[in-house]
Amino acid sequence: MPRKRNLLLAGLLLILSLILIWPQGRLFPDDYSTIIYDRDGEMLAVFLNQQEQWHFPPDEALIVPDKLKICVTEFEDRWFDWHPGINPVSVVRAIGQNISSGKVVSGASTITMQVARISAPKSRTFWHKFLEMFTAFRIELRYSKDAILKQYLDHAPYGGNVVGYRAASWRYFAKRPAALTWAEASTLAVLPNAPGLISPQSNPQLLRDKRDHLLTHLQAEGIIDETTLKLAKLEPIPDRVYDLPFNAPHLAQKLSLENPGENIIHTTISSSLQKQAEQIISDHARYLQKYGIHNAAALICDTRSGQVLAYVGSQDF
Repeated sequence: MPRKRNLLLAGLLLILSLILIWPQGRLFPDDYSTIIYDRDGEMLAVFLNQQEQWHFPPDEALIVPDKLKICVTEFEDRWFDWHPGINPVSVVRAIGQNISSGKVVSGASTITMQVARISAPKSRTFWHKFLEMFTAFRIELRYSKDAILKQYLDHAPYGGNVVGYRAASWRYFAKRPAALTWAEASTLAVLPNAPGLISPQSNPQLLRDKRDHLLTHLQAEGIIDETTLKLAKLEPIPDRVYDLPFNAPHLAQKLSLENPGENIIHTTISSSLQKQAEQIISDHARYLQKYGIHNAAALICDTRSGQVLAYVGSQDF
């Protein structure tokens, strides 16, 4: 009997080990916005993804800005750098709360567990919570902490059809994530917690309260000083969403249609020259109308390299 028991135990351990180390497929499907860049690496145009969302494709070369990283980990998971995907203390506390209520009211979710949940949304049950923990542990074995945080930020919901921190930074603040203030970084840190409930459009006051609570915590922890706290709390909550760039529209649409599945497209367009060309076409088109000419286009190229520097398909789009 002891020998059979030992063999059974060894077999179970082997199966568990294989499950843990077995290669895991991609966490998220490749359904991202298409971004077209000009010759200087600035966004020329952005298109919605197949689900009609603004969701920028992940870029491994980009580093999460320190302010945003600090705000997110302090709000969502203060022990993120230390736990193996599951915070045992939080789990024990959550189990007690869930048993007493008879349902899942506290999930003890770590950032890694949230990556697991976002990648495969399921109903809130004890069994699904266990699967979430198990998946989180597997994710920790496969990815670095920085990569896990990036996965979370790249795919977290930010209200409406905005997904991912980069799209959120541009839609709510019209700036790169690296340029976010402490108040703006705190706003993006708390939004995914309940994007439908505390979005700037649906409940700006509740969003402000949660943002300010996080800012107060940052000051209490010595991360920001009193002056920074006071100034940050004076910053308004975004009251609108900004349009993403849609320049050189004829060329942008042409490239998007000709390159299905390509989420990042680089061009040789000079944004400044493109704007000048569009203005010249617009000005001259009005003058030419009296001669029965009702449209105009322009293509500007570098004669030495053959690169297209400006592409105007018509006098207006």
